[in-house]
Amino acid sequence: MLAKTQAQPIDRPKRWFIVASEPRAEFKAMHWIIGRGIHAYVPVVRAIQRRARGKTVAILEPMFRNYLFVGDTDDYRRDL
Repeated sequence: MLAKTQAQPIDRPKRWFIVASEPRAEFKAMHWIIGRGIHAYVPVVRAIQRRARGKTVAILEPMFRNYLFVGDTDDYRRDL
């Protein structure tokens, strides 16, 4: 899910890489990478979370915990 406040770079990536993030920091890493002009994507799934007193809430959580996809449009390796 893309943040509404962050715009993705215009060029389409030629290659995609899998990047490991800190535990439960996938979206923070995605925003950091997007802020540097690089494509980033975190696939999400809808899940039901049970709260106190039996209340349930629908949330979006990463499909692959601790991982995100990063696209590169350049022909050289870029260090993050």
